[in-house]
Amino acid sequence: MESLYNQLFKANNVLPFNAVVKTLGIEMGRNKTMADLRKRKILLKDSNLLAQRYLDNGYFEVKDVVKSNKFNTRVIPTTFVTPKEIDYLANIYVKNKIVS
Repeated sequence: MESLYNQLFKANNVLPFNAVVKTLGIEMGRNKTMADLRKRKILLKDSNLLAQRYLDNGYFEVKDVVKSNKFNTRVIPTTFVTPKEIDYLANIYVKNKIVS
C-alpha cells in the first residue's frame, strides 16, 4: 500500500471519492464509510453533503459530471478527493486499523 499511497499523495489531480476509499483499502464498505465520515463531521449529518470547511480548505472538490444515455443527459455533482484529503483519510484509517 505504501507505494500506491505515495503515488496518490504526490498526484496533482483529484480522484473520485469511491476510488480513493477502494484504493486505500478501507474495509468498512461504502455505507459504513459514509456513516463514519458523518460521525467525524466531514459529511453533514443525515446527508452525503460535505462540510463546507473541507471544501474551503481544499480537501475535496465537487465538480459537475455530465452523464448521458440514449434517453437523456444529466449533470451530476460528484465529489473528488485532493491529495491533501487522501493523506488525511489514510492517517485516520491506518491509525484505527480499518485498512487492509
